[in-house]
Amino acid sequence: MKKKLLCLMLAALMLTSVCAFAEGEIEQPTPPAAEPAAEAETAPQAESTPAPQPETEQEQPPMIDVDASPGANESEIIEVPIEPEGVFQFGDLYGEQLSVDFEEAMPALCAAVFADEADDGSLTAAKLAEFTNRLCSAIKNLEASVNLEDLNIKYTENSIGILKRRYNAVLNSVAESFVCTAGGSVYTYYPDGNLVQLSLGLKTNAAAMLSDYNDEKKAALSSLFPNGAAGMTKTEIVLAIHDYIAIHTRYDYASVENKTNDNPNMYNAYGALVNGSAVCQGYALAYMDLLREMGVDSYFVSSNNINHGWNIVNTENGWYYSDVTWDDPRHNLGDYTNDGDFMGICMHGYFMNTEAQLKENHFNGKVYDAMFSVVSGSSPAAAASAHPNSKFWSGICSGMVYCNGQWYYNDGTFNAKNDESTGKPRIYTCGNICKTLYGTERTANVIAPNATFFAPVDGSLIYARFNESRNTDALMRYYTASGTAAKIVDLAEGTIVTEIGAGRLNIGNSIYPRGTVVYTDMNYQLHTVNPKEVPGKGDVNADGKIDIADVILICRYIMGDAVLSGTEFAAADINNDGKVNAADGVLLCQMISEGNE
Repeated sequence: MKKKLLCLMLAALMLTSVCAFAEGEIEQPTPPAAEPAAEAETAPQAESTPAPQPETEQEQPPMIDVDASPGANESEIIEVPIEPEGVFQFGDLYGEQLSVDFEEAMPALCAAVFADEADDGSLTAAKLAEFTNRLCSAIKNLEASVNLEDLNIKYTENSIGILKRRYNAVLNSVAESFVCTAGGSVYTYYPDGNLVQLSLGLKTNAAAMLSDYNDEKKAALSSLFPNGAAGMTKTEIVLAIHDYIAIHTRYDYASVENKTNDNPNMYNAYGALVNGSAVCQGYALAYMDLLREMGVDSYFVSSNNINHGWNIVNTENGWYYSDVTWDDPRHNLGDYTNDGDFMGICMHGYFMNTEAQLKENHFNGKVYDAMFSVVSGSSPAAAASAHPNSKFWSGICSGMVYCNGQWYYNDGTFNAKNDESTGKPRIYTCGNICKTLYGTERTANVIAPNATFFAPVDGSLIYARFNESRNTDALMRYYTASGTAAKIVDLAEGTIVTEIGAGRLNIGNSIYPRGTVVYTDMNYQLHTVNPKEVPGKGDVNADGKIDIADVILICRYIMGDAVLSGTEFAAADINNDGKVNAADGVLLCQMISEGNE
């Protein structure tokens, strides 16, 4: 402590001497204009080209009814159209969560997936498995058709029914199925009854959509695991992705409640990741895909009786149910920009549930009918006992963020304060930002007291700080690498930040790019700030640390040996008086001292 105080005194004396040497303060009445913000990078768009059509030697005749049988004397290849069924959504909205014809189609679909299906011998289990593999590969690789000729499958009412059900099961189990059109797929067969191929009917912009989706998936995983997942358990990976999707995806209540189809991708993974807006099916498919990319097995699970879908995931402790959608709460507290979807909030009551827990917290007396829309041919059984580390995330209402071996969270709960204009209560959060190691229970280590729930940005945590009056007076940035905090910007007196988010967010059907921090206040006003454009106070050299190097840079500026850019000047002007002088240097020394105690 004595050494620290001595360093501070020396720093202050150095600054005083510097100023005397410079024969007075160098004032800058008008701070340099901030450098123009770089436009958000967007993934290059692939050219949209019509999907290639299967080549045939003869003109294709009109499609026949699906129940038609092969004609004995016909010379043309015959087509059988496929109507999408089950949870693969194309038409009018059905309920809140899932799709058209769900009640009728789903039980039969799921029964077919797990049955040891075979017709008269031409469609064996092995052939069905090979068909499934080819179909999955065709969707992922944008192949216009699936070759069936070498499988020697005969067209019969039974065999075509099995293939149609398996086709729909695949569409509901492959995250990239958004590249397929509604009702655009057909089977073709020869007059002798041998099936030739399945034409997929890809969307004209399928290539661009798939490119955008893969880019966003890569960006999401890079932000979550910048150094890979070495040292993390499977459960930790499952937790990190669960919270990421809940925080970055908005549940599209507007389309559901208004019975519109303005968001055609709300039921798929593209809607959740690229558009940032989906319903349960989109949440679950995106969750499944990100998990599989990280080596964690997961399947989509659905229920007809509650019209809802979620996931089952495989951890080092067994299979558990996880419902990202229901852990992403909507607080219907007023008409504001984000459709009531609470930014930055992630619950954990439906995370790592056993089957008994799922029956209790999901079905509420309704018949339990968890159905697996998978293509593996097996139904994993959920663990019978609670996850051994369930206390680690129990009761946490914020997103939990993994960084450099530590987990960060806010231990706060929801508070209410009346809105003076409406007299209605407005929810906000206040707690302590903590860090802990993964284990059976949390061991809280407070790094920022009296703070809102935070938004993670590039290895740092952005939050609003509460003052003694229970108002938030500043946006702060905590650097996880150095363990230091710095002010980004002051907030107007009396402001209360009610929610905060960052990343690629969909708010009011507008996409905010990565790096942008978005927050709302008690008056439902939306505010944005880019921390890269407004550096944290004190971090003059923008290295993520506040230390003596920043003090030296201020000294060099005062002496005339260094030039500060607009952003550097803003970071050096600690007291916000439009000048950078010895007073700012002394304040910076105090910040360093306080941050090291």
